[in-house]
Amino acid sequence: MEAIIRDALPANAYKFQHTLSTGARPDCVLRLPGDDKFLAVDAKFPLEAFSALKEAGDEAAKKAAQARVRSDLGKHVKDIASAICCRAKRRNVAILFVPSESLFADLHESFEDVIQKSHRARVLIVLAFTADDGRSRFLQALVRDALVRDQAHVIQAETRRLVEDVSRLRSARF
Repeated sequence: MEAIIRDALPANAYKFQHTLSTGARPDCVLRLPGDDKFLAVDAKFPLEAFSALKEAGDEAAKKAAQARVRSDLGKHVKDIASAICCRAKRRNVAILFVPSESLFADLHESFEDVIQKSHRARVLIVLAFTADDGRSRFLQALVRDALVRDQAHVIQAETRRLVEDVSRLRSARF
């Protein structure tokens, strides 16, 4: 995760193992352009339950492993939400990176209920994959959105000035 974030963002846009005012220490916090709030990122995905699911030999073992996936991931999401989300100086959402595309696909295919619970808890489960240039597509989109949002204020202000100028021209009646 560190390499992905370092490749995608400028050095002043992130901190690793930053201790929050509550004592929580997410793997990384991001500071988006034009915003003073942190966005917490967690990369400690609970893999053991998924390994047990892949190794399950019979239907009973598979059901037990699926229950463990739901339990482990649900607990992890709840821990992230309670420690990181919805506090001052932090966004009301956190990110949980999934380390592989196959796990991400399995989650969305077989554990939609867990995905929905994580969204309700304001924890976004995202794929930490990289584009052809080695940069995270998710982080690129996140930064691009923040930059557009930041520039939207400038565009709105310029548009207001333009409308005021047009109004003055109309009222000047040459």
